[in-house]
Amino acid sequence: MGPGEFRAGRPRGRLLSAALTEQFLTPQVLHHQGDGWQVWYGFGLEFVVDRHGVVRNYYKDGINAGASGIVRCYPEDGLDVVVLSNSERGATEPIDEIHRLVRAANPNVGESGW
Repeated sequence: MGPGEFRAGRPRGRLLSAALTEQFLTPQVLHHQGDGWQVWYGFGLEFVVDRHGVVRNYYKDGINAGASGIVRCYPEDGLDVVVLSNSERGATEPIDEIHRLVRAANPNVGESGW
C-alpha cells in the first residue's frame, strides 16, 4: 500500500479507526528544533511543525546495508513522495531536491526536518 492509498483510505476509516488515525498523525515528542520549526516524533513518523503548530510535512525514512528510502507527505499540498534507492544514502539527494522544488512552489512547506 502506498502513501496515497493510505491517505485515500484514511477518511473512510478503512485502515484504522478514527481514534487510531488521529494518534498516528499527531506529533508526540519533540526531537529537535531550528529557527521557526520543530521536528517531532510520532508513532513511526517524524513531523516538521512550524512556529504556529501546523504540520508542514511528515515522513518516514529508513537505511539498511545497500538500500534506503523515504516517504514524505505534504498535507497542505496533498502531495505524497516516495524515493527508494539501492544504496545506503541514495535517497537523500533526490528527496532534498524534491523538497527544494516543493518549497519553491509553496514556501509554507518549511524546512525538510533533516
